[in-house]
Amino acid sequence: MKLILLVLLMTFTSAVFADATYCPTVKITGKKIDFSDTELNLICGDKKSHAWKYIPPYEAQFILKGFLQSRGYLNPHFEVKEGVLHVKKGHKSTVKKVHVIAGNHNLEKKIQRDLKRLYKRRELTTSMLNSMEGDANGQLRKRGFPCGKVNSEVDVNTDTVTMLIRPDEKYKFGKIKREEIPGLHENALDRFYPMKDDQRFNGDLLILTEKRILRAEVLQGTYFLEKCGKNNFSLEQRFIVGPARTFRFGAGASTEVGPMARARWSHNRAGKMASLLSASLEASLRVQSLNLTADYFPWTDKPRQSLFSQIDVIRESQFKYEQFLTRVRPQMKWTRDIHQHGTTLILGPAYENGTYHSQDKSDTRTFSTAVLEGSFQRMSHDYEIFDIHPQEGDEESIALSYRNPMLGFGESLTKIDTSAVRLGRLTNLGRGAIIGGIRMKAGTSFVRSTADLSALPPEVKYFGGGSDDLRGYLLRTLPRNDGAGALSKFLLKGEIRKTHFFHEKVETFTFVDGGYFGEKSFSLESRIWYSPGLGLRWLSPIGLVQGYWARALATSPSKDFGNFFFAGIGGTF
Repeated sequence: MKLILLVLLMTFTSAVFADATYCPTVKITGKKIDFSDTELNLICGDKKSHAWKYIPPYEAQFILKGFLQSRGYLNPHFEVKEGVLHVKKGHKSTVKKVHVIAGNHNLEKKIQRDLKRLYKRRELTTSMLNSMEGDANGQLRKRGFPCGKVNSEVDVNTDTVTMLIRPDEKYKFGKIKREEIPGLHENALDRFYPMKDDQRFNGDLLILTEKRILRAEVLQGTYFLEKCGKNNFSLEQRFIVGPARTFRFGAGASTEVGPMARARWSHNRAGKMASLLSASLEASLRVQSLNLTADYFPWTDKPRQSLFSQIDVIRESQFKYEQFLTRVRPQMKWTRDIHQHGTTLILGPAYENGTYHSQDKSDTRTFSTAVLEGSFQRMSHDYEIFDIHPQEGDEESIALSYRNPMLGFGESLTKIDTSAVRLGRLTNLGRGAIIGGIRMKAGTSFVRSTADLSALPPEVKYFGGGSDDLRGYLLRTLPRNDGAGALSKFLLKGEIRKTHFFHEKVETFTFVDGGYFGEKSFSLESRIWYSPGLGLRWLSPIGLVQGYWARALATSPSKDFGNFFFAGIGGTF
C-alpha cells in the first residue's frame, strides 16, 4: 500500500511540476496555460511568416512576461539554457492588502474603503490594476477632483497594491460650453442636466447627463471634453445629432403573457425646445395597448416645465376579469434635481371611458368619468444612473386620483398609491457583489363602506400576482374572490442578488414576496399571501430576461398552492 501511495504521489508531483512544452524554444513549469494562436505565434514564432519565423528567447521572455502578468502571475522567473527559455510562473497573486497615499487622510480613508470593498481577494492582473486605477480616479472625480492623477504599485511578495494619488484642486462645474445644435434653442436640453454651474464637480453627474439625453433619444450621442490647466478647469460638450425620428420594433415571450410584440414611432426633437411626440403599440395574450404621448415644452425660459398629454387605449384579458379602457390625460409636468435626487411632478385632469366584467361575463358594466390626478416621483441619481436594472440607490413615488358623481363616476372615490425601493451593496463576492433590496407598494381606494366592490371598475381596485408584483402567483389573480379585486393593498418584497454570476451580465437572486389585501378602504385582512423563490437573470441587449421558481403560500388558513415557474422577457424586482 505504501508503495502504491508513493507511486501515486510521484506521478502527481511530476504532473504538477513538469515542464509544459509549447515549442522547442519555450518551456513553462507547472500546469499548462491555454494561449491563443496569436499569442503562441508571438512567443514561438510563425512558420508562415519569414519575419516571425524565429523568436529569440529574450524577445519571447519580454512578450511572455506580459501574457503571464495578464493572467495573475506577476513575478515569473526566466532562464535561458542552450537556446531554450525555461519559465517558472510563480504563485498566482490575489489582492491581500490595499493602501492609498493621497496626502489627505479623509480622502485616503474613503477611497481605500471603496477599493477594499471592490477588489480584496480578487485575482491580481494587469487589467485589474487598470480597473483599480479607473475606480480610484472615479472616486476622485465623484468628490470634486476632475484633474487628479492615479498610479499603482504592486509588492508581489506581499500581494499589496498601493495607489499613489495626486488629487490636485477641487473644482466646480462652471459654465459648460455647449456645441450649438441647429434648430434647437440654447436652453432646450437644460432639463437633462442634474447639476448647476456653481455646484462641486461630480463625474457621475456627467455620466447621468449623457444617459438622460440618450434615453430620451433627443440626440444620437453626446460627450464632454475636460481641460485641466494650471489652477483652472473647464468643460465643453459636443453632440452627435442623428435623426430626429425613430421607429423601433421588438418581439419576445414569457410564460406569463405569452408572445409579445411592440412597435414604437417617436419624434424626439419637435420644435425649438426638443419636444417629444411618440406612438407605441404593444400586444400580448393578456394585454393589448395603444399609447400616444406628447411632452411639449413651449416656454424657453422654463425648460423643465411642459404640457404633458397622453392617450391610452388598453384591453386586458386577465384570468379573473376583462377590461377595455380609454384614457386621455392633458396635464402639466415639472422636473427638478434637488440634493442628489431627480423629481417629477405631474398634475391635471383626465378622462376615462371603459367597459369591464369579472370572471362571470354576465355582469358587464360601463363607465365614463372625468378624473383629477396628481403624481410625484423622487429618484436618487445613484439609482437612475443604472441602465435597465439598478443595483444601488432609492426611489419613492405617490399618486392620487379623485373621482366624483359630479364628474361622472358612480361613487365619490379617492385612490392613493405609494411605492418605495431601497437598494444597496452588502459586500463583494468573487468578481461581483451581493446586492440587497427592499420594495414596498401600498395603496387604497377611499370610498363609502356600502359601495359594491364588484360594481367598481378594475382601474380603481387592486390586484396581485405577476413577475413585477407578488412573484409566485399568476398575473393579477389575487385576492382570490372571483375577480372582484381589493380596495386596499400592502406589498413588501425582499431580494438578495449575486451579480457577475459566471458572466458580468448574469446574476442569480433569491427573494421573499408577501402581500395583504382588503375589501374595505384603509383595511387589510389578516391573511398573508407570500412566496419565497430563487432565479437567474440576464441583462440582455433587448432588456431583462429572467427565469425563477417560487412557492405560492398563504396563511389564515395556511395553504400551499404549489410550485410556480416564470421564464421570459420582463419582470422587475
